[in-house]
Amino acid sequence: MDSRSKPSGIHTKHNAGNHLMVQFEIPTTHRMTLRLNDIYGRTLLVRDVEKGEEQLELDLSQLSSAVYLIQLSDIQGHTWRKKFVKE
Repeated sequence: MDSRSKPSGIHTKHNAGNHLMVQFEIPTTHRMTLRLNDIYGRTLLVRDVEKGEEQLELDLSQLSSAVYLIQLSDIQGHTWRKKFVKE
């Protein structure tokens, strides 16, 4: 896989309240998909990430305290994951 075609990482930052800022780099011209899964693999949220978009704010108010997985996928089948804990 060419490292120039994938995000260098996914970073998360809890904002005030029940919001999570998800930051990433997308050096690609393709749209990507962000999925939020619980530890059992159930998809709880799906968001399209437009080319050039560098961050999304997710509302976590409907989620219980637990471990979750953010998954970012591109149309070429590359996938990146980041775990986070909602307390």
